[in-house]
Amino acid sequence: KPHPHCKHGTVLQRNSRRKKGGITIMKFYVTLEKFIARLHLEVLSVPGDADKIKITSTEVNRPGLLISGFSENFEPTRLQILGKMEFSYLDSLEQDVKMERINNLFSRNVPAVIITRNMLISSEIVEAARRHKVPLLRTTEDTSAFMAHAIGYLNTELAQRVTRHG
Repeated sequence: KPHPHCKHGTVLQRNSRRKKGGITIMKFYVTLEKFIARLHLEVLSVPGDADKIKITSTEVNRPGLLISGFSENFEPTRLQILGKMEFSYLDSLEQDVKMERINNLFSRNVPAVIITRNMLISSEIVEAARRHKVPLLRTTEDTSAFMAHAIGYLNTELAQRVTRHG
């Protein structure tokens, strides 16, 4: 339920108020449903109700290092963006290694994976998303433009707010 002092659709997390030096800090989230609508994304697969999936991070990630095999410091709370470069790398791998890397990404419980440039993807990627219950979305925008729009939108919606009374 939207907080009475928030813009329509931005939601205060339950139990997310905490006092810090006399100031109440509130943490917000955006539902995946609202994110999809606002950024005009195509839904390839969403497990369950997109209105119940929460986006809490203003940052997004291109998981090139993860799909190359390096997973140290990977942040699973961020939306994951796959573009031309990531798919070019995946296409250079042997099929079994490619599937291992794709499954590694989807097994990390990320809020969603977004394909840019309206790129066609294999049924194995859709199946990995479904198997790991990770939303899989697609945009027609190129990667950099989409990332800029997504970050701008999330920064606005998830910004800390101060409410003063009196």
